[in-house]
Amino acid sequence: MEDPNPPENRNINTGGGNYNERIDGDYIEGNVFQNIFNILGGQTTTPVGDPARPKNERILLAAVKEEVTARLKQSLHNAVLINLGKESQPQQVKRPWDAEIKIGLKPAELLPDTTTILQVFESTEIAGKLLILGAPGSGKTTTQLELAQALISHAEEQPDYPVPVLLNLSSWKDNRQPIAEWLVVNLKSKYGVSTKLGKDWLENRQLLLMLDGLDEILSVRLQTLCIKLINQFLSIYQPLYFVVCSRTQNYTNELTKMDL
Repeated sequence: MEDPNPPENRNINTGGGNYNERIDGDYIEGNVFQNIFNILGGQTTTPVGDPARPKNERILLAAVKEEVTARLKQSLHNAVLINLGKESQPQQVKRPWDAEIKIGLKPAELLPDTTTILQVFESTEIAGKLLILGAPGSGKTTTQLELAQALISHAEEQPDYPVPVLLNLSSWKDNRQPIAEWLVVNLKSKYGVSTKLGKDWLENRQLLLMLDGLDEILSVRLQTLCIKLINQFLSIYQPLYFVVCSRTQNYTNELTKMDL
C-alpha cells in the first residue's frame, strides 16, 4: 500500500549554499542543521561541546554561541564609541547586578562589585530562576548576553546541561497562544528546530530559555496576560532554569505577578 504521506525531498538555496533535506513527519534529516543555523553570514556551523551530547543539540549550541559572541562584540563596540574622549567614571557603568539583588519580598541586598551575573544566577536564593531588570540603556540585555555566554560554557562542558536559547517576547501577539506553542514556533523560525524536536526538548527540559523584550509587548493588557501564561508554562513544564529580561518600570507595574 502506498504511504499516504511519503517523505519529501527538497533542495534549497539558503544564501550560504545549497542543502538537501528529507522531511519525514516533523523531523528534518540530512544536512539541514549545518546550513539553517547560518545566522552570522554564510559560514557552516560546526557542532560544539562534548560529543556525548546529541549532534543536533551541539549544532544548536554552536549557533547560539555564534549569536551571543557577535552581539557581545557589537555591544562592546558601541560602548567604546560612546566612551571615546570621556574621562573614566566607573561608578557610571556599574551593571545593575553589581549594585543590589532583590529576592521575593526581602529587602534589596547590596552586592560586592566583584560579583558576577553567573554567581547571582547560581546562588542558592536565585537557583537558576532569574529576572533581570534595568532602565532603558542600563545594560540589562548585555547582562543577559554575558550570562548566556557563561551558560554556553557550562553546556559545552556538561553534556546534560540545558542548551541556552535567546528569544524575544515582542513577537508574542496572540493572546490565545500558549507560551509553549510560541516557543516551538520561534525555535523553528529562528534556529530551524523542527516542531517535533522543539516540543520534545521543552518537555524533557533540555533548553535553558532566556527571554527578552517582555516590556516590548504592545499593551499592558497583553503584558499581564503574557506573564500569566509564562507562569502557567513554568508550572506545567518546570524548567530547571529560566531567565526573563525587562525594563524596571514594567517590573513595578506588572512583573510582581511573575512567579520566578
